Amino acid sequence: MVMPRVHYLTIRCPIGCEAWLAPPWLDGHRDRCGGHPWVDDLPDRAVVPAPLAGVLLSVLPRSLVDDAARPSVTRARQDNVALDFRFGSCVRSPVEGVPARRWLRVAVAALEAKGLASVRCSLTAEGFGKLEQELIEPGSDVTCPDCGDYVTARGLGTHRATSSACRWRRAAREVRDAWETGWRDPFSVEGAPLTWAELVRKMHWKRRLLTVDFPRWTAVLLNPQ
Repeated sequence: MVMPRVHYLTIRCPIGCEAWLAPPWLDGHRDRCGGHPWVDDLPDRAVVPAPLAGVLLSVLPRSLVDDAARPSVTRARQDNVALDFRFGSCVRSPVEGVPARRWLRVAVAALEAKGLASVRCSLTAEGFGKLEQELIEPGSDVTCPDCGDYVTARGLGTHRATSSACRWRRAAREVRDAWETGWRDPFSVEGAPLTWAELVRKMHWKRRLLTVDFPRWTAVLLNPQ
């Protein structure tokens, strides 16, 4: 659904998908709500930039290459070298339990340091583990505390600021934490106005407001007490 540009939403989905709604959308949303957050359906993939795609994909099983997925990033810079993602490919990890971005990081390091033959070693858990220990400096890569994605330590700030999925998960967690301490969406508070304009019109409601910024909207909560 393409949403109108509404900044302040006052109804938290009562079914469990963590979406926030304006009052007119509630009935229609109930009919098609999946019952869980959309980020739970995101596949674990990594984007191989165009200059490297042909080489890495020559050793990666074809079943792990997702031709249907288009890279969402166009260009990036790494070590002063331009990487063009527009004609790259999305791939899944060949090693069970290893996220795609983590595998790709090691595979690229192996390609650059040891050549294509070493990339074939990264296709097994044992070979991957040895290459990671040898080629990736401890502490240079981290797991994002907000969404669990595998990123470089120096890129963590950019990831947290620009990744929609990461920002969404962080906001949803903030809402859940507030919910546990008693905050509620205005829809759940008896007698509360359901539009932002009405909520800020009276000090009785305005002084009890909490807002949480999602990538595409701002969720509105009230302290019922």
